[in-house]
Amino acid sequence: MIADVLTPNKKRAYAFQAGIAILVSVIFASMTFNVFSLSVTFSLAPIIVIFLWPNGADSNISYFSIFVAGLFLDILTGTPMGGWSLIFLPLFALMTLVNSGRENGFTETWMGFSIWMLGLMAFFMFGRFIKVLELNHFGLLKLIVLTVLLFPVVYLLKNKLRDVLVSEDG
Repeated sequence: MIADVLTPNKKRAYAFQAGIAILVSVIFASMTFNVFSLSVTFSLAPIIVIFLWPNGADSNISYFSIFVAGLFLDILTGTPMGGWSLIFLPLFALMTLVNSGRENGFTETWMGFSIWMLGLMAFFMFGRFIKVLELNHFGLLKLIVLTVLLFPVVYLLKNKLRDVLVSEDG
């Protein structure tokens, strides 16, 4: 491409597509699966979508979509209203600030996501240390490991959908 220009329509389209993806991930995150008689949940799956949020997406639609997705996850899981939004929105703001729009290969992206998840775990552990949060350490570690292991599947699915949905001219 000679110039990579994002028109307002393209920015909105990116934000709407990502908004649909985060709503699908919220539905997936609210499900519980039985694997070899173990109860498995992917509650942190929407963080993968937030990490892979398209560069150049309209910021107003993006923040609104993430806020609504957080509220929807609160409703589906029965947690206090606004809790997930208070996790997702600052995390999205920090990720947007730090990631600065570079497109990386899979390995570097997966390692970056793993580092973000370790940072999230450290944040929750700090909350436990200063006695603001009640926290199940093993449960949090299990959720983070499952989310990091789910990342390649979501990344592959994103690339396949991009090949199918996006034409040569954008």
